[in-house]
Amino acid sequence: MGRTADLDSALSFVIGQIAEQAKLSGEPLSDEQRLLLNYLPSSAPGNRHPEIPVLVPRNIDLERVCALAKAAYQHDRQTNPASLDWEFAFAVTALLPIVAVLVVWNADGSLFRPVGIGLGSVAIMFLMFLASRRIKKQQLEGEIERCRLASRFVGTMSR
Repeated sequence: MGRTADLDSALSFVIGQIAEQAKLSGEPLSDEQRLLLNYLPSSAPGNRHPEIPVLVPRNIDLERVCALAKAAYQHDRQTNPASLDWEFAFAVTALLPIVAVLVVWNADGSLFRPVGIGLGSVAIMFLMFLASRRIKKQQLEGEIERCRLASRFVGTMSR
């Protein structure tokens, strides 16, 4: 499958899951929310002066779509934990910015800049992966300790 087909497949999967979750919640997606899903925003508004924040009005439709996406992901992981559909969708959409940067920077003909950007992107993603694993480990250890302290069974075993 090509990059475009992969991206289309990933996006249609995620949009379908969000729409299904909306139906399950008892409130189907509105026309505005469907439009938002079909034309997702690609960037935040620019800031002209770094000290003056750009105020963005609250977007209730976007908030609902995000909440439905999270609920759809959690529901799918509970009902079918072995499925790799979400991982595929995440991988394809995560790869898209890297490819875009490489294409843009390769326009001047120099190969060193895109290779450097690519290696830097891979290094950053690897460091983020390691950091997330460390955070998960700390959270798990904290949860185990919390449960150990709260458990009456552990207290009777130490006597």
